[in-house]
Amino acid sequence: MVIKDPVKPPCTIVFTETGIELKADTAKKVQAIAGAVVRGPDGRFYTSTGRGEITVWSPKGTVVKKIGALGRGQGEFAPGNMSIMFDHAGRMYVRDGNGRWSIFSPSLTFVRTVSAQGMGSEARHSAFLDNGLFLTTGSTVGRHDTFFHVFDFAKTETHMISRKPNEPLAPEQGPAHVRSFGNVLTRETHLPPASLERLISYTGGDTFWAGPPMSAGHGYEIELWKTDGTRLRTIRREASWFPPGADSPPPPAVRGRPRPPTQVVTLQSDPSGLVYVGVFVPNDKWGPIAVNIPPAEQQKKLDEMAELHVEVIDANAGVVLAESGPIRRSRALAEYALGFMTGTMGYRPAPLSVPAMRIVEYHLVSK
Repeated sequence: MVIKDPVKPPCTIVFTETGIELKADTAKKVQAIAGAVVRGPDGRFYTSTGRGEITVWSPKGTVVKKIGALGRGQGEFAPGNMSIMFDHAGRMYVRDGNGRWSIFSPSLTFVRTVSAQGMGSEARHSAFLDNGLFLTTGSTVGRHDTFFHVFDFAKTETHMISRKPNEPLAPEQGPAHVRSFGNVLTRETHLPPASLERLISYTGGDTFWAGPPMSAGHGYEIELWKTDGTRLRTIRREASWFPPGADSPPPPAVRGRPRPPTQVVTLQSDPSGLVYVGVFVPNDKWGPIAVNIPPAEQQKKLDEMAELHVEVIDANAGVVLAESGPIRRSRALAEYALGFMTGTMGYRPAPLSVPAMRIVEYHLVSK
């Protein structure tokens, strides 16, 4: 199915404030909010501080508790962003720079750790399925010829892992690899695992939507897959602002600050067949920014170099219901969701002197 530029989309996408704000507070030792905001099945929000801790927030945005500390012990995490996910039973899984998953019970009691080597690292590229299995992309399970990989945390198997370049392989216990599917084109099998990562939006049952491979030159395509490996549908979007080849990586010989590829950076679907897509589009003004100019001038130059396009596609009818763009970076940060969560919720940075995230809702409104 091919969708060309719409003449007049019938709807507009509206992001509204919920009044919920996750605000760092040094008095409570919540000094930062790093990475994504995750909403758990209990309605609470979960964020990483970037300092080996997870902050748990109430549904209204107040701090409930913190979990973890810096280290490699049980329930401890490496510094930096962490992937936080929940399975169908409410268990929390945390992947950090230690190269492992730490698993917590629904009451947030530490249960065990298991190796994460050979598995995708980001929540936006992964999903726990209703049957308890784990779907991920960009995996390094010893093969680069398929995009999607399914693991079973209820079972373990031995993986031969090398944590550092030129380090001998050593056995580690990790979740059992169930299957892989989605053939990679022969010309792409040499690409690093990060280029094989694809955005995943799972809405339940046995189907999920996948965005195009990152920096692989596939164009603006989204695909509907079954978790058994059957591809059900491909929707190719043809837009004037996403010309052929725009998502190809820059040649290795380019020096300085080469223009990055045009990329689908957000993907969210709902059971009704609506797919929300955000596309990052750099332009010919992309280039280095002097560090000695005022912040306002830096912001202006960033605004001139790239923009965001946001669309809502009715996958059943094959039409674009709403589109916004080009949107400057500063406006996108102020008005649009930085990321999506379950349901109709998203989050965006708050313009405050301390790190904070504002929870927003997104809806389609008829024009």
